[in-house]
Amino acid sequence: MSEEAVTTDPVVHVEGAQELARDLVVIPDRRVPLVPNIGVIGGHGAVLVVETGMGPS
Repeated sequence: MSEEAVTTDPVVHVEGAQELARDLVVIPDRRVPLVPNIGVIGGHGAVLVVETGMGPS
């Protein structure tokens, strides 16, 4: 019987986050499979997180 490969979920690394404008940050996917590009937009009373999804291009 062969051993099955152990896989782990991919991790989003925030060290590469880039501030594009005041209160607008993007976290690139760094070409890691199953990790989307993520955008964060800050406001006075709330934060909007934009996740581009993993669907077909």
